[in-house]
Amino acid sequence: MLAGMVRLRFLLLLLAVPGVPCQEPADEAVARYRLAGKEAVVTRDDLALELAERYARTERGREARRHLLEVELVRDAARAAGLWPTREAVAARRTDLERELRTQGIALPEFLARRGMKPAEFDEYLALSLAHEALARKALGLGPADPVQREVLQLWTKEEAERRKVVEDEATLPEGVVALLGTRSFTMLDLGRVLLRTLAKDDRERFIRQVALRRCIAAEAKAQGIEVSEADLQAEIEVRRKDSQRNPRMAGVPFEQLLAAQGTSVAGLLRSPVFKAQVQEARLAARLYPDAEVQRMLREERAALLERHGPRRHLQVILVRALETPNAIVRRDFAAAREHALHLRETIAKDRPFDLVARAQSEDPYTKAQAGDAGWHGRTGPTTLPREVRDAGFGLDLNQVSEPIRSADGYWLVRLAGVEEPPSDTVLEERLRRELAERARDKLLAAAQIEFVGS
Repeated sequence: MLAGMVRLRFLLLLLAVPGVPCQEPADEAVARYRLAGKEAVVTRDDLALELAERYARTERGREARRHLLEVELVRDAARAAGLWPTREAVAARRTDLERELRTQGIALPEFLARRGMKPAEFDEYLALSLAHEALARKALGLGPADPVQREVLQLWTKEEAERRKVVEDEATLPEGVVALLGTRSFTMLDLGRVLLRTLAKDDRERFIRQVALRRCIAAEAKAQGIEVSEADLQAEIEVRRKDSQRNPRMAGVPFEQLLAAQGTSVAGLLRSPVFKAQVQEARLAARLYPDAEVQRMLREERAALLERHGPRRHLQVILVRALETPNAIVRRDFAAAREHALHLRETIAKDRPFDLVARAQSEDPYTKAQAGDAGWHGRTGPTTLPREVRDAGFGLDLNQVSEPIRSADGYWLVRLAGVEEPPSDTVLEERLRRELAERARDKLLAAAQIEFVGS
């Protein structure tokens, strides 16, 4: 009975922890595309750096960094103490877990495939878990067969990090470094490689498209003689600052605080290739669609423009996150996420206010603190929500809550909280310009002819 509980505990631990960083393969292509008429590639490391840039200052990035450091702390301490497990011990642990999986009707190869793990990576994880337990037992003076709880492992890691003087404070770290362990530096690339191991297929392709599109925008801007200086970036930041101050939903919230909620800062925007690409994209759109063309469209296509850019919708959302293979950060697959979203919708239907459920249950970090408030959205143009979620909001009656809507991140519930008055000419022109920028972006993306390769 005890042996079975031990096996189950180790299995659950395996399910809860992200992939183990191990010896990385040579940087391989994950996509091919056309850049300025020539073939180009996006590599695994390009993708890893994109992920690190997106998530480094969010909870997802902090969790990946903690895991990265824990692996190194365990590996160093176990080898120094002579507690690194033998191949026989690893094989025995693998046999235990394989037997436990069979009792649940799962074959080990299937289990590894779901997590995107190779057998060698799996054995590396098992060795680390055995070493971690051995270190915790030694610290507590326990016997070799005594069970070790997850809380004890976490305590050992915390104390070892303090002893080794781990540094994670961004303000004290060199550019491009996410943590220091003694004299050892962990870079954005190291962090991105951990994040890449937990990435769902849809998200993987979305980030690949972002990398390729950004390069295409830069190449087209160069071809058009468009240069973006740091002063231009500063000016765009001030435009966004003023826009946030005019937004009633953001009243009283400092701009820097809004950026922090998005996992960035003013300094982060200035060095962000994504932000620079957004400014380049706006300049390209202005070059492709000059003022005279915009004014002509406003005169001659007004009815169609109002249909696309007419009264916006004020939306509230709840997100239940999901991955094809759940991990320590995202604990539900898509089937479980949909079931939970349906449960939340039933709760709301029983007179539980949407905002209270959103504040307590939503897993979208950008709207949770605002009780699910996602702001105002038009039918087209840039949106902070997945397009399928935004589009669903336009099919609702006032105060109606949608059925669960699937996106790459999980399942959403959407509530239509308000409908605005028809836009003024000034606002209509602003929305048209955003549409034209998106149209230019779509043309570049189509010309890139992105082809995904590899697993």
